Amino acid sequence: MKKLVSLTVAVLFALGLTQGGARACQCMPTHDPAIEYGQVDAAFQGVVINISPSTSPYYLDVLVAVTGYWKGAVVTFMHVYTGEFDGSCGYTFEVGQAYLIYAMNSTDECCPGVFTSICNRTRFLSSASADLAFLGPPLPVPVTQVTWGVIKEMYRD
Repeated sequence: MKKLVSLTVAVLFALGLTQGGARACQCMPTHDPAIEYGQVDAAFQGVVINISPSTSPYYLDVLVAVTGYWKGAVVTFMHVYTGEFDGSCGYTFEVGQAYLIYAMNSTDECCPGVFTSICNRTRFLSSASADLAFLGPPLPVPVTQVTWGVIKEMYRD
């Protein structure tokens, strides 16, 4: 009987700690590509070329070379932000892998670009057959010009 009471107290104590303690990610991911497409600001495919911490704590800055898109204002290279930890619903990207990314426009000043999480239908491109069947062929990425270097001197005639 003492063991049962001790076990009950331990379980109730553990439940009490989790009620107000660390919070886990809570979301209802959609299982329908059409619904997801209607809810996001951008849908595109691309290869992850770099992952680094963002200027805001708890987020990662994922640089994606975009290879095609269906929705949104996309450019050749997109900064996709995601939570760094499971509790912030972060999606675990891998450098060199191709993804279908569903994202929302970022409203955080520190993270200009788009945001995705495990609550979206973001997934490996190789696992996105149902999504690709719904979306159809992607549009080509608009060509953007990038100037590299540092301006050392400027003058005007």
